[in-house]
Amino acid sequence: MVFTQILEKTLAFEGGWSNHPHDKGGATQYGVTQSTLDAYLAQEHQSGSNTDENFPQHVSELTEENAAHIYKEIFFNKPQIALLPDALQPVIFDMAVNHGAKRAIKILQHVLNASNLVSIEADGICGPTTARAAHRCYHNIGILLVDAICDERIHFYQRIIAHDHTQQVFQRGWQRRANAFRLTQGNPYEVAS
Repeated sequence: MVFTQILEKTLAFEGGWSNHPHDKGGATQYGVTQSTLDAYLAQEHQSGSNTDENFPQHVSELTEENAAHIYKEIFFNKPQIALLPDALQPVIFDMAVNHGAKRAIKILQHVLNASNLVSIEADGICGPTTARAAHRCYHNIGILLVDAICDERIHFYQRIIAHDHTQQVFQRGWQRRANAFRLTQGNPYEVAS
């Protein structure tokens, strides 16, 4: 699957500048937090990459193009989402952006284990074992696997809200976002993106 297609849906949910008082990530530009930007810049510096010296240092200055580059490097390439079946890549990428890459992969691994088709360690790493398990499960149950991931994502959101009631303000948007990645036809939760 082409990354730009995957990115488009996530950017639609993330929008531009946001600084909601209850958002635990703080201010974001196109969904990128300052800590994510700092991590990206540190990673580029460590690798000796020739990142453009004019790359913004503050999240408020990011362009959509900057955000897309960060998303591809930190939330798609680094967690190896391209190893997964094409149908799973959009939802796993969106979860990586929204929950962190490690959490997104753990959610996937829990769903794969719940299928009773595979048994893998839920370590939050998308390596060859997780990729093989994902392909096997997808081969056996198809798009129902994507819906199971969306269900588990909603449960994750519910646990966040149960632990911290201030997060309830995001519940409707979170559920809409999770349900937007379902692939079954006639899904009562389907939301146009």
